[in-house]
Amino acid sequence: FRRVLFRSGITGDGTTDDTAATTALAAVAAANNAQVYFPGGHTYRICGVTVPANVRLYGPAITGWGASGAAIFKATDGCSTNMIAGTTYNVSRVTIENFSFDGNNVVPVGVFIDTDIGWTLQGNYFNNFPTNSSHVKGGGDLFLYYHHNTHSGSGYALNFQNSYSHNNLTTYYGCNACWIDQGNVFSSSN
Repeated sequence: FRRVLFRSGITGDGTTDDTAATTALAAVAAANNAQVYFPGGHTYRICGVTVPANVRLYGPAITGWGASGAAIFKATDGCSTNMIAGTTYNVSRVTIENFSFDGNNVVPVGVFIDTDIGWTLQGNYFNNFPTNSSHVKGGGDLFLYYHHNTHSGSGYALNFQNSYSHNNLTTYYGCNACWIDQGNVFSSSN
């Protein structure tokens, strides 16, 4: 892998909608066996970013939600879809790592994984999601490695619905084959 650094029109200024530029850069990275690094200390406003297979989006290691030096993905005002999702069915080998996800109290879903295999989410923080939203949502034949993520505030931390299994708990709704380690923190309020 090689890095693709902060370019392609991504501003991270906390105001500009970086959705199209982030989607484009993820596609370039996947086509060139690269990774996309988001420098910390910036807020990237997004709504509906799509990522292809074989891509890693990551920021600097962080110690808490919205911590100084964090790379923050914040939903755009009025966002009524997911913040990030796979481009099509069966998008695999996607890693999303070390981001603070700010739902801006509007977005229904932070990360949406639709019947995809081989996703990794680690070192992420989720907060400011509305009641009945999902920080991470998916279903179908899902395989997920979920490591050292922290959830707080409203919304369902994990909401995976499929025909293989389900567990109707407040923060976890089922998954076919998920590796969810003990390093995750769930403190969702609904």
